[in-house]
Amino acid sequence: MLAPAGRTLPFSSAAITNIEGRVAEEQNNAIAGAVCTLTGSLLPAGGITVTSDREGKFRFLQLTPGQYRLACAAMGYRAVERQLDLSAEAPPVLEVVLPAEWVLRQ
Repeated sequence: MLAPAGRTLPFSSAAITNIEGRVAEEQNNAIAGAVCTLTGSLLPAGGITVTSDREGKFRFLQLTPGQYRLACAAMGYRAVERQLDLSAEAPPVLEVVLPAEWVLRQ
């Protein structure tokens, strides 16, 4: 978009950042296919959902700094939720460990 001659467009100073992470089980083996959902007031009502790759890695791109909740789950493991306070600085790579789900049989 071009501004009329002699005028400038407002510049958005809002920083954009990404969240990267890895989903693993308690012995640090990657969990492929884990479903991770990021929710927060700056996102659509249902949040954003991604699936971890074969190395357990996931990414959420183009986020505005703020408060978020990350929930990750996979078949055979208990779901885990974390509160995130995302700043404009590059966040560390998140390590999400899913505990094994115990099934009692009679």
